[in-house]
Amino acid sequence: MKIKNKLALMYTVLTLTLLTVLCVSIYYRFEYFTRDNFFQRITERAFIVAKFHLDKDDVSTTIYESIIKEYLQILPLEKEYIFQINQNNFSIIQDSLPIPESFIAEISQHNIAYHIDHDLLSWVGIYYPDNQGDFVVLVTALDESGILKLDKLRNILVSGVLISTMILFFVGRWFAGIMLNPMSKITRYVKKIKAHNLHLRVPEPTQKDELRELSVTFNEMLNSLEMTLNVHQNFINNASHELKTPLTSILGEAEYALSKSRTAEEYERIVGNINKAALRLEKLTYELLQLNHSYTKISPEFFDTLYLDEVIYELLYTDEKYGEQKIQFQPSTDNHRRSIKANKQLIQIALRNVLDNALKFSNRKGIVVTSWYTENMITLEVTDRGIGIPPDEIVYVTQPLYRGANVKTFSGYGIGLSLTENIIKLHGGCIKVRSEQNKGTKVSIALPTC
Repeated sequence: MKIKNKLALMYTVLTLTLLTVLCVSIYYRFEYFTRDNFFQRITERAFIVAKFHLDKDDVSTTIYESIIKEYLQILPLEKEYIFQINQNNFSIIQDSLPIPESFIAEISQHNIAYHIDHDLLSWVGIYYPDNQGDFVVLVTALDESGILKLDKLRNILVSGVLISTMILFFVGRWFAGIMLNPMSKITRYVKKIKAHNLHLRVPEPTQKDELRELSVTFNEMLNSLEMTLNVHQNFINNASHELKTPLTSILGEAEYALSKSRTAEEYERIVGNINKAALRLEKLTYELLQLNHSYTKISPEFFDTLYLDEVIYELLYTDEKYGEQKIQFQPSTDNHRRSIKANKQLIQIALRNVLDNALKFSNRKGIVVTSWYTENMITLEVTDRGIGIPPDEIVYVTQPLYRGANVKTFSGYGIGLSLTENIIKLHGGCIKVRSEQNKGTKVSIALPTC
């Protein structure tokens, strides 16, 4: 079932429920009023009957005739009964008429009682003391007018509810269609967007409502998909190029060697070139495998309690390649050091990549490494004074195999920062790159502390 029909159905059911409750309430209120009004009429008739039959000697003929003319209009199925009660013996009434005992008891206790039997006849009974004795006057009649009114009202209410139900459903469906029309437009636009035209975007309504939020969310998702697709395409193109270069070199040298007999020196040179290209291919393959492995979550059992400052010290002062470099380390001055939960080997790989990049792209001018604590995080920042990153390329520097336009003369494959970002994310941290072209770059790594 479509949402439009569901909304219309829910709207109809809710409104129908409220309307039904209202109609039932109206019907029973009117029924109570009609019944009460008719009881008042036959109660007056009961008192008149009592006066006519029991007090006729005390009432003048003129007054009695005026009472008859004014009040005693014949009611449908009207009957009057008068019983003389001796010593409160009310059982004589029940023995004579098919009326319930509770009705008689009500007359005995309150001097007046009302009752409607299964034939819809209305009964009223009054206790009437007289100088001739104690009497009970019963009057019964059928409220034909009231019954007809109730039947008419019931038919009107039932038909009104049924007609209203149909009207409510179609009106609700129409309103739901109007409300969902912008969503239908969004759906039509989304259906037009394919892999080849991810640059298209869903129009965003001007009203600040849920549909605008939906459109904005779709567009943000499309932005992410477009960037991911571009990164994927760049990765494939760059990987193909990087893998093709050493393979082409190997094949070219092999074909050259096999084309004719060569001297020992020439064979030695050719084998050297092949070995150099094979080593480059091996290194690239290894880095790609490392990058792929970094996407896999690591079990917590492989995490140790580490101090990041100590990991940096170990890298800087035990790794020979950093011994002769201009690296200034400024550790945190916080007296309360906090540890991190991490895989030491992976953290070392991530930090080594950042340090190597900083040294390489600053032409060995020197770098500064600082660390500090903020709330439940420790931040490590590596600053260089190198060539920097073009502003329009900084968003791509952590993408696999992406290399900026100004680093073509430097060796590398564009994997280091991608690998570093994946490792940091595996540890619940984040990496941030800030750069200014020809002035330097700052790479900040933030990791949660224990």
